[in-house]
Amino acid sequence: MPPDSSRKMLYTGPSMNPILKEPDFLYVTPYNGQEIQRGDVIVFKIPGSKRKATHRVISVSESGITTRGDRNPCSDPYLLQSDDIIGIVHYIQRGRKIKRLHGGSLGYFHGLFRRIHIIRFIDKTISTILFPIYDRLSHSGLFKKVLTGRLKLRIFSFEAPDGTELQLYSGRFAIGHRPAGQKQWRIRRPFRLFIDETTLPD
Repeated sequence: MPPDSSRKMLYTGPSMNPILKEPDFLYVTPYNGQEIQRGDVIVFKIPGSKRKATHRVISVSESGITTRGDRNPCSDPYLLQSDDIIGIVHYIQRGRKIKRLHGGSLGYFHGLFRRIHIIRFIDKTISTILFPIYDRLSHSGLFKKVLTGRLKLRIFSFEAPDGTELQLYSGRFAIGHRPAGQKQWRIRRPFRLFIDETTLPD
């Protein structure tokens, strides 16, 4: 059960769905300098704003605390300091039921699983709708002519049991690879629009 020191707060917004939903009640243990762990769900004041938010901690460093909503694809664009933190959510109430909200490593991996699941769902939905257009554009060569030579491509080779695998990088980002034993490159979206695969080693 929630400790007597907890404050009961109403949750609003979609950023922590489905683990938190309107109009859940949050039992928030006031922050008194206790350790914040990656995976904890915290309530905090948004820096530079009068608004409050409830998000999950994804990293803790000497510089501050980074947070993100389980449903959000990106981290929050600010670092939290101790003065920003209102408290830690350990219990929630949905209807008449009160249940424990796990933090720490268990909470972190739960949030990570939700983000991967949501991203895959969005990617699959958008891909089904837009793939025919994307495919036609990638074969048209329109964008390849505009950005030829500007991506600063690098190719790295790795020995695999089936032969040599090649990986294609633009800057520090892996944007494609040619699997060992195959001659066809697999270029990640949207980079296939800009890369002339005939110039890559086969």
